[in-house]
Amino acid sequence: MAYRPTNGKAEAQKAARKLYVEDGLSLKEISQQTGKDLRTLRSWCNLGDWEGLREKGAKTELDRLKELRSSMLDRAEAQIKEDKLPHIEIGLMYKLDRMIVQREQKKQGLSERVALTALRQFGPRMSHFDGELPDTYREILLQFGKSIAEQGFPPPSK
Repeated sequence: MAYRPTNGKAEAQKAARKLYVEDGLSLKEISQQTGKDLRTLRSWCNLGDWEGLREKGAKTELDRLKELRSSMLDRAEAQIKEDKLPHIEIGLMYKLDRMIVQREQKKQGLSERVALTALRQFGPRMSHFDGELPDTYREILLQFGKSIAEQGFPPPSK
C-alpha cells in the first residue's frame, strides 16, 4: 500500500469543515476553493457529521433555550417518579422560561419597530409617485400606527 503523507490533512480537514459548517458552502464549492477531491470531502463530511454540526449551528438561541427547557422538564418528571423533589430543575426551568419570554418579547418588539420605521419612510415616498396616494392611504396608515401604539410599542428612533 502506498504511503500518504498526513502533514497537512488535519488543517485541510478543519478548514473544509469550517467552510461547510460555518460558512454554509456546498462540498462542490469547497472542492473548487481548496482543490480537494469531492469524494474526499464527502468522506470527511460523513465521518465528521458535518451536516449535524451545520444544523446545530443554524438553531437560534431561542430554539436552544426551548430545547434545554424541554430537557429540564424531562429530568424533573424523572425525579418526581423516583419520589424526589426536583427543586434544582424547577429553579432552572423558571430561569429558562424568563429568558425565553425576554427573547420572544425582544424579537416581537424588533419587528414592530421595523414596521413603524417602514411606515415613517413610506409616507413621503408615496407622494413622489402619485400626489394623491398619501391622502388615499393616510387613514389606513394612521389606524395601523394607532393599533401598534395601543399595544405599547415604542416609536422608532430617528
